[in-house]
Amino acid sequence: GRKLEIEFINYCIREVNKEWNPREWRGEYIPTKKNHQVADLLENFGFSKKVMANGTKKYQADRKQLLQERVPFITVVEE
Repeated sequence: GRKLEIEFINYCIREVNKEWNPREWRGEYIPTKKNHQVADLLENFGFSKKVMANGTKKYQADRKQLLQERVPFITVVEE
């Protein structure tokens, strides 16, 4: 893909860490007809997952576990 979703998650992690400095991160993936392309996205950032019966995935990561892949050809510009 274009890796835009990776840089978006990177940006969110940086900004939340800067503002609130959480010890733990949690996330949830709820499958729909249009979001299957990001079904495993959080696993690429070091999150561990628990799959629920309905296909929903709950994620958890300690701040120190988070992995951030840099996407050199995408730059986030704040206005």
